[in-house]
Amino acid sequence: MKRLFLFIALFATVWEMKAQSIGAPFRWETTLGLNVSDLGGLGSRTGFHIGARFEIPIFAMNEKTYINAGTILSLKGCSQDHRILGSIKTNPYYLDIPIHFGYRHSITRKVSVFAEAGPYFSIGLFGKHKIEQISATADGGSDPNIVKEDYTENVFGSNGLKRFDFGLGFRIGAELQKRYSVSLGYDWGLIDEYTSDTDKNNTSIYETPTLRNRNLTISWHYKIFCVNGKYGIQV
Repeated sequence: MKRLFLFIALFATVWEMKAQSIGAPFRWETTLGLNVSDLGGLGSRTGFHIGARFEIPIFAMNEKTYINAGTILSLKGCSQDHRILGSIKTNPYYLDIPIHFGYRHSITRKVSVFAEAGPYFSIGLFGKHKIEQISATADGGSDPNIVKEDYTENVFGSNGLKRFDFGLGFRIGAELQKRYSVSLGYDWGLIDEYTSDTDKNNTSIYETPTLRNRNLTISWHYKIFCVNGKYGIQV
């Protein structure tokens, strides 16, 4: 994990120095948005993401093609409704590190559209399973007693989720006045997040499904430019 962080930091530093040396615009953007996530088809849930990205042109003084990467705190997971048996809500918080290659097309001087795609890396930070269990007990009468029990478990504990995820993602969006933008994105996790191998030799119909992260994002962004080492808002 430390090597991954060092690689991302070195990557950003080298590209920023290169952009500044040739006078190319280097852009930071804050990002905030909504997640609609699922885990292995168990049931979707809503969450959020917040963080920062940086953007640098691939070619000198050409803003059409660029690399966009960042670090984003993201709440994903799933929500399972088992009706009369209870429910489980999974709340894992991840640090997402997307690295996208993008293309921007200007429609007018102040309006442009863009598309990006590339890999992402995720590191599980913390989170809980919120479990509501409903059971019925007989007390000798004609009607059973309904017992409801609420408790929590660590998402990344034993028989929980893995702390590392990797996948592919894309974003499409529109940008206004080179400072505001909105985007729609989707991430496909490629790693089975279930840590237990208990079910590998289990042939019953209750076998645990493959748990891969799926996440739809709607995001809002605000951009700050850096040209020749000076930060500001481009107009």
